Amino acid sequence: MPRIIKLFPFSMKNLLLTVSICLILIPGFSQPNVLDSLNKLLIQDSSDSVKIDKLNQFIFQYAPVHPELVLIYADTAINLSEKMGDSNRLSFSFNRKGVVLYYLGDYNGSLENYFLALSIKEKSGKKDEIWREYNNVGLVLRNLNQNAEALAYFNMAMAIIEKTGDKKAEAVVWNNIGISYRGLKKQEEAKIALNKAYQINAVIGAKQSMAQDLNNLGNLSKDENDLAAAINYYNQSLEINRTLYNKYEEIQNLTNLAEVYLSLKEYGSAKVYLENAEALLHQMRADQLKLDHLNVFSSYYSQLNQFEKALTYKENYVKMRDSIFYASRVKQFDQLKTLANTEKEIQKLEFLKKINSIQEEKIKNQKIIQIGTWLMILLILFLFFNVRRNLKVKKKLNLSLSEYSGELSNVNEELHATNEELRSEQKKLQETIQTLKDTQNQLIHSEKMASLGLLAAGVAHEINNPLNFIQGGIFMLETYFNENLKEHLEKVAPIISSMYVGVNRTAAIVTSLNHYSRQDDQLGLECNIHTIIDNCLVMLQSETKNRIEIVKDYTPVTPNVTGNEGKLHQAFLNILTNACHAIENNGTITITTKDELDHLLIEIADTGCGINKGDITKIMDPFFTTKDPGKGTGLGLSITYNIIQDHQGTIDYESQINEGTKVIVKLPKNKTAPLQ
Repeated sequence: MPRIIKLFPFSMKNLLLTVSICLILIPGFSQPNVLDSLNKLLIQDSSDSVKIDKLNQFIFQYAPVHPELVLIYADTAINLSEKMGDSNRLSFSFNRKGVVLYYLGDYNGSLENYFLALSIKEKSGKKDEIWREYNNVGLVLRNLNQNAEALAYFNMAMAIIEKTGDKKAEAVVWNNIGISYRGLKKQEEAKIALNKAYQINAVIGAKQSMAQDLNNLGNLSKDENDLAAAINYYNQSLEINRTLYNKYEEIQNLTNLAEVYLSLKEYGSAKVYLENAEALLHQMRADQLKLDHLNVFSSYYSQLNQFEKALTYKENYVKMRDSIFYASRVKQFDQLKTLANTEKEIQKLEFLKKINSIQEEKIKNQKIIQIGTWLMILLILFLFFNVRRNLKVKKKLNLSLSEYSGELSNVNEELHATNEELRSEQKKLQETIQTLKDTQNQLIHSEKMASLGLLAAGVAHEINNPLNFIQGGIFMLETYFNENLKEHLEKVAPIISSMYVGVNRTAAIVTSLNHYSRQDDQLGLECNIHTIIDNCLVMLQSETKNRIEIVKDYTPVTPNVTGNEGKLHQAFLNILTNACHAIENNGTITITTKDELDHLLIEIADTGCGINKGDITKIMDPFFTTKDPGKGTGLGLSITYNIIQDHQGTIDYESQINEGTKVIVKLPKNKTAPLQ
């Protein structure tokens, strides 16, 4: 997590920071006392604990108005809390940052900080304070339309609050329970909960909470088509928010009023509220509010039959929504990649530990042999000196020497046996290393395919949304011309037809991605080789377009084999990708399929650069590549070879330098492969 500001009283760094913040905040804040409080907070000689409490109070007060500016103070509060080692203030600082990110529309980031605060409080045993985190998690889940899950968290929060008797907190949670019931279409339960919240807030004088209750009661009335009551609730809420300078809630009120007046077809009033909301949105960043505003503005122009403006607002809505989703996907993908790298590091450490263990055992055995040998030599020397010193026992010593010579012979035999054991252990070690390498290759491939599958599935899903939007737009245009401009229909018909072709082509690419990213391990399914090759060619259009001619000579016999469609996609995509990369400029790839009794023969020939005879036997070895450094991992054909073997098939290569390469694959047609 970034650490942006470190506060040290009366330093030059603080002085410069204060001046910079003033320059940033002067255009955004209208109240002079805000700047005064900031300056005093930054330059005063007070303890870190006091600064943290004041920063968190400031963040909570101004997060709805200027969330993008107070975000840096949330990081400062977290940094100071960690420096102090104060778990209570640290959990509260994480909570405040979650509030800021909530108002910015970053629900994933908000949820992450709320769970950090929840974890710290659970470890510290402060059960009475956990209700706030339960409530905030429920808020984020509610905005993600997970109302049942949100309601469960709100009920857990309410169970804690009822024991403490905190009326202000009770009103907050009743309000959120009412909104969740509304999301679940339980109107009566929602009305009871919201009225409870409003009555409690009216008694304790919590005006901001009263404004939120009124706005939510307006939403409920709008759902029930009681538009007059909805307008009354929204106007009461708007009046309170304007007196409290709460721009975030004010924008919500204005957008809601615009929606009601659109339902009443009072377009002049609707536009006034939309323009007022737009003016406030220019003063602050609130992604979710902006998305709602763009959507309502698009509906406004659509009802006025100003389709061009309606389409512009809808396109801006889609772009903004997709950019938010893309940032979330990138974060998830980075987390997935980090997890994969961590697993590989663990495997590497285990591998090194095993090698070290074997090496240590080997060194230990060698030391024992060396010590035994030296002891034997010393013993022989001792006997030798005894022979010289005492000739009378020469025969006895000769006999002893003979015995010890036999023992030396036995020691040599033991050494020989030990060496044989070491050779056997070395062979086992090499086999273990090879097994670990193969396992590592499979893990790398599995991680790669898991990441690619997740990414491909996400891309395919997200492409379908704008694709449906485009297809609906084309249908709207065609209908409009057919009903209102028939004399121009003949002129625009070719354009509309070409747009349909583009939509269908994009849909074909999405289908190919789904086939390629399929991750089941079943090998006993029926697969059409022609369909698999055609899907791979769709994915390689950017490589072949206007450069490589594809020639197909398919057998008329149905080319079905028994296997795994996803793995066969990977195998043929690797072969076709290598063929494309082998052709530097223009060339041809010829694909031939033949029916041969129990086997289907597939030949893929390119007119590329070819492969050296010395390399042709190595190309399926792991990590071997003929490409320049950084352009290939050497795993593609190794993985392809393993996939073909799993399908009880064969793969061979024929190649000539500067003439091209032919890949020959044979797959059994009717033999059922075992389930993996």
